[in-house]
Amino acid sequence: MKLVSARRFLLSSTLSALLAINVSAASRVALVIGNGTYRELSESRQLTSPVHDAQDVAAALQGMGYAVVTGGALTDASRETITTATEQFAAAARNADAAVFYYSGHGIQVGDDNYLLPSDTPKLTGLSMLKNRAVLLRDSVMVALEEAEAKTKLIILDCCRDNPFSAQLEQALAQVGKSVRTKSVGEITGYGPGFYLAFATSPGSTAADGNGARNSPFTAAMLQALPGSAAKDIDFYFRDVKALLPDDQVSWTNHSIKGSFVLVPGGSGMVPGASTTPQPPADLFAGTFAGQSWENSKGTAFRWCPPGEFWMGSSEAEKKAFARDGVTTDDETRRKVKLTRGFWLSQNEVTQGEWEAIMGTTLKEQAQKMLQDDTLYTMNGKQTTIRDFYGMKKDSDPMSLVYIESPSICMYLVSWDDAVAYCSRLTEKERAAGRIPAGWSYALPTEAQWEYACRAGTESTIYSGEMSVLGKMNAPALDSIAWYGGNSSEEYTGRGTDTKSWTEKQYPGGTAGPRRVGQKKANPWGLHDMIGNVYEWCADWYASDNTGSLTDPTGPTTGVYRMVRGGSWGSGAANCRAANRLNSEPGNRRNFLGFRPALVPSSK
Repeated sequence: MKLVSARRFLLSSTLSALLAINVSAASRVALVIGNGTYRELSESRQLTSPVHDAQDVAAALQGMGYAVVTGGALTDASRETITTATEQFAAAARNADAAVFYYSGHGIQVGDDNYLLPSDTPKLTGLSMLKNRAVLLRDSVMVALEEAEAKTKLIILDCCRDNPFSAQLEQALAQVGKSVRTKSVGEITGYGPGFYLAFATSPGSTAADGNGARNSPFTAAMLQALPGSAAKDIDFYFRDVKALLPDDQVSWTNHSIKGSFVLVPGGSGMVPGASTTPQPPADLFAGTFAGQSWENSKGTAFRWCPPGEFWMGSSEAEKKAFARDGVTTDDETRRKVKLTRGFWLSQNEVTQGEWEAIMGTTLKEQAQKMLQDDTLYTMNGKQTTIRDFYGMKKDSDPMSLVYIESPSICMYLVSWDDAVAYCSRLTEKERAAGRIPAGWSYALPTEAQWEYACRAGTESTIYSGEMSVLGKMNAPALDSIAWYGGNSSEEYTGRGTDTKSWTEKQYPGGTAGPRRVGQKKANPWGLHDMIGNVYEWCADWYASDNTGSLTDPTGPTTGVYRMVRGGSWGSGAANCRAANRLNSEPGNRRNFLGFRPALVPSSK
């Protein structure tokens, strides 16, 4: 949909001659503005970071080959100065490969319109004054870029600060049925193709000023992310920016780009849409630091696990401590393992909502598969079908096997084969969407990758420290990081397992079952529920002697059982350790078995 212009920019040859730079066609151009000094505001209401923000962003863009209109950052600019500069920008952006507009300062939203406030903004007493004295983003910038037919139009707004001008408008606008957003500019809709919009925070939220620092948190994150991420697809770059922001600030983006775009010049910048959506370069897809966050097209968050070495297995001290509790650790031989390739790992276990979105089956349908399965599994030391184990028949009600249902609760009743199928289907969907490059795919983590990610640089029994076991299901150290047999019945509602017969529990409890993901404290790399909630399938076949390859180990080539790791909502404390190993037949579906996908590079 084309934007409707309130006026066209009539640029004479005289104005063209006034351009501070000479911009040729098929180039990359930028206009960078930072307003921190407002003439009608007291000293305490001035902004400290926008001028530095603009200066640093302009310098960074120039360093990447962008021609910055006016020769550099435009700071503490009046409305007339901004208007002239945007006209210059529109001319410079004619048929450009990329046009970047950056603004740091005060902004305000009235109705559906967003205004940028110049440094000479007076006391605003009505809508007409606002229109005459502020800069309407849509008409002054977005329409101009659309008419200039710039291929990619990047709008970056660091203007979501608490706005002192808004109070002056509220009473006047209420009389004409208009509302004013006091904290930020708002969501922009109805723009044409080729736009990418990036905001310092989500619509309606407040972003911080620098508070004495040189840059605001958002611009500081942008500048920090540039060295490792500027050559990535623009979506990946702003996801890296988001990961660097404080926890109480969440940046927001929206776009109408068809294809891929990178900030660093090279080729045409915009990769035209084709029958297959362009994919990001494989060598630029890796993260840059441990725990870095990235989201796929489904909104699933992943954390970067960099290449490295770690101690896998139990230390002698850990083995001795748990031997006193009768725990067998014979298959937890400690060894130094090296992982030569980094990988992304899902921040949470796969939820029921994510499962249904990719696989299209419900828990009831998964339970039905369990009842129809004639495979004999080893359960409580005996070979039996799952239905016989539960005293059921093929035509029994499958809902009796289903515990709690919710899109945000971890998926369970999934076999190893089911989990592999999920990863394969997710890979197909993400490649088709152009979100992952060739050479990268979703897969179950290897056992070594799982333990490496679980430990996240720690060497203790659990990633929060050492663990003292006071009873079979009583280890207070687990309380903050895991749902396990000692606490999983706390405030649990719905169908589940009666825990009255469970001994030595941390809490009295009642009914227990799987829980909502992400409620417990994450490990140092931002991964939740690596211990407890549901056991997680790993890629490897099980071997009792885990002393194979020390570099990128993948386990035996064949076997009977697949690895599961991490303990579950029904596990005793001793099974909820980083080194603990368990195994199960790959076709087994239970209410304590789940998984989380990894996004891994090719082994080549």
